[in-house]
Order: sequence, then C-alpha cells, then structure tokens
Amino acid sequence: MILPQLAGITAVSGTIAYLEWRHLRTSPRKDRGVFLAFIGIGWLMAALLVIFPKLPGPTTWLDALFKPLFKWMSF
Repeated sequence: MILPQLAGITAVSGTIAYLEWRHLRTSPRKDRGVFLAFIGIGWLMAALLVIFPKLPGPTTWLDALFKPLFKWMSF
C-alpha cells in the first residue's frame, strides 16, 4: 500500500522538477542546486508522512524547542 503512494510522490516531484528545469537552464548553478534541494526536501517530507502518518508536524517541534525560552521569559 505504501509503495504506490511513494511512486506517486516521486512522479509528482519528478514532473514538477522537469517542468521547472526548463526555466532554470539559464539560471546560475547555485539556483539550480537550491531548487533540487527544495524538491528533495519536499519529497523526503512527503515520503516520511506516508511511511509514518502519526509523525508530529513542524509546529509541535517548534513548541518543544521554544517552550524553555517562553518559561524563562515568563509568557
């Protein structure tokens, strides 16, 4: 059940990368690298959410990160 979803995520990411790459051909190498990094990070986040659906979101992580700071500042 997970494999078709991962294949779909890969197909969508690959299609987006292919369609946008035509516009990035004349861009500097750093821009293309950042674009590929964003596509890769997006694919990884989507794949992790398919494999681990109960994975906490970014706001949960930020709450845990900044909770001591809020206590220290007495908000």
